[in-house]
Amino acid sequence: MDKFKCLIRGAYGASNFGDDALLDVIYTKLLSKYSEQEIAIWGSNNAYISKCYPNSKAIVKKDLYKTRCNSLIYGGGTQFYDFGKARSSKQLWDLLLNPSYTLNKLKNKLFNKGIKPIEYDKEFYLAVGLGPFLPDSKVKENVLKRMKISNFVSLRDNKSMCFAEEGDVQAIKTVDICLSKTIAEGKKDNGRIAVVLRDWEHTHSEYTVEYLFEQVKGLELSEVDFITFGPDTKLKEFLKENNLSSFEWDPYSMTINEFLETFGNYKMVFSSRYHGVIYSVLLGIPVIALPIEPKLIQASIELNGVILYKPQMGFKHYKNQIENNYDKISADLLETKRLKFIESNKTIDTLLASL
Repeated sequence: MDKFKCLIRGAYGASNFGDDALLDVIYTKLLSKYSEQEIAIWGSNNAYISKCYPNSKAIVKKDLYKTRCNSLIYGGGTQFYDFGKARSSKQLWDLLLNPSYTLNKLKNKLFNKGIKPIEYDKEFYLAVGLGPFLPDSKVKENVLKRMKISNFVSLRDNKSMCFAEEGDVQAIKTVDICLSKTIAEGKKDNGRIAVVLRDWEHTHSEYTVEYLFEQVKGLELSEVDFITFGPDTKLKEFLKENNLSSFEWDPYSMTINEFLETFGNYKMVFSSRYHGVIYSVLLGIPVIALPIEPKLIQASIELNGVILYKPQMGFKHYKNQIENNYDKISADLLETKRLKFIESNKTIDTLLASL
């Protein structure tokens, strides 16, 4: 059985910038306590994790039920939810390709064996999000039971804190841990507008590209780049069909910091990606949050300087608002960055002291 001092769990390695950025921050912070060889990473996909972190073990399906760690850390992001959807064909195929993992999982389910995919001594939850959940969700019930006996729980939003209260879980509320990253202010000198959109399959939304494109056309499209933070197949197809300028997070050809260097050149950002908002704050770029999900609304409330988009106003209105108040908005964001840097690092320091 492989043994590690620490194992980080999250949706890493799936070409989603937000999750990859969370890993970047957590991993860097943990190096103050562990060597690279003492850390393992359990993500959604191993395709490029090993390339980015060559001295740490990337856990894959065949390693499960054969790995042990002292500390298991759920590191940021929405890791626990229940939309009630059946397994996809890809997930079913994955089970067939990993018979040892599938057999152990089946034994646990049928015979209540209690064997964990990862054996651990202590369990920690760092700035994670909970939900949404179906009524009477077993996923929710199980995670709240585990959180109740864990060594450290910090949650990133009010809704998650409400779930924790339901389960009598002692948790602290914190900000997104990417706000603990040390990063220089963006140059903001390319004169262009970044529009960060995404595919959204979970609920009906007016914040997908099909609904927003007419509004975006209120801007000069020659000055707009559409930025993709994840696979977003439908969005990328739309951009290609309409010959629209785009830039994407590609973990196979760039690092987090290289992507951010380009992102930091934009003069303003419209974003339906939560981490599009977070990194705009870190770079001091005026940003409008497109509330495709509740955490975008929360970001506009908790992060002074972030502007919440209202459909009746339109993109051009917000462009004019920012241009007329650019220095003030940028200054507010940089002050928010300073304050949240302190808050986020305080949470991480508390975790490190608990390990």
